[in-house]
Parts: sequence; C-alpha cells; structure tokens
Amino acid sequence: MIFFRSLLAKIIVTTRKDSAWKNYEKIGNRSPINPLTEKLVSKLNDNLSDVCVLQAMRYTPPRADECIDELIKKRNKRCSSSSFISSIFNNYNKIFC
Repeated sequence: MIFFRSLLAKIIVTTRKDSAWKNYEKIGNRSPINPLTEKLVSKLNDNLSDVCVLQAMRYTPPRADECIDELIKKRNKRCSSSSFISSIFNNYNKIFC
C-alpha cells in the first residue's frame, strides 16, 4: 500500500506541478496552506496541553503513518496506551483506507 501511495503521489505532484505553479505565482510563489496549518497546529498544541496535535499530508511528508508513529511514541496523555493505539488505527482506517 505504501509503494502504491508513493507512486500515486509522484504522479499527482508531477501532473499538477505546471498548472499549479501558475497559481502559486499569483499568491507569492508558494502555497499558504502549510504555514497556516503549522500556525494552527502550534496554537492547538499551546492551548490543549493534554493533547498532541500534528500535521499530516496525504501525498507528501509528513504523512499520516509518520504522525501515527510519532503519536504512539508520545502516548497521548488523555488515553491509556491500548485505547489510544486502537483509536488511532480505527480512525486511520476510516479516513485513509
């Protein structure tokens, strides 16, 4: 599945690159999505001390599976490790599979 997703990501990025670049030139040569999302993640982490919020992307790093690995390492303070891991994988399957 990861190989297929990586291949799909490469195809999508390659085919969208030229058309997207013209739009990026209009808005300062880069997408505002990542900086805005990083700002949101930072504010959420500052205001939700018992939760770890991470940014995940579908086709480029940081991918959801990388974020899940990081969350498992951090073991969210609000959940026991077994229920936390279970909820991550249940939600991951609903969203990405």
